[in-house]
Amino acid sequence: MVRIADVVGPRGLTAEEGRRLYDRLHPALLGGGTVEVDFGEVGEFTEPFLDAAIGRLLRDIPPGVLFSRLVVRNATVRQIEAVRWVLERASRDGAPRPAGGGPGRDPS
Repeated sequence: MVRIADVVGPRGLTAEEGRRLYDRLHPALLGGGTVEVDFGEVGEFTEPFLDAAIGRLLRDIPPGVLFSRLVVRNATVRQIEAVRWVLERASRDGAPRPAGGGPGRDPS
């Protein structure tokens, strides 16, 4: 299990922080197993963070494979919606955008 809070702290705000999470997720997913990503203790994140951390995974992992191997844990409904939004956009557009607005702030 990869705990986001252990990698970037309680907030994922920058693309650089997203790349640090990506560097933990990518090799594990390429290894063929299921990877759990734990959103516990993460209160806020941005679209650039999610693009770099999760959207970028679609560059070398087909969507069906990624969706079956990446398991989200301890996420709020809003966090799950934000992850889904980034993945759907990245799979549709082919590559994540480097910056922009979008969902991600957890109101709790």
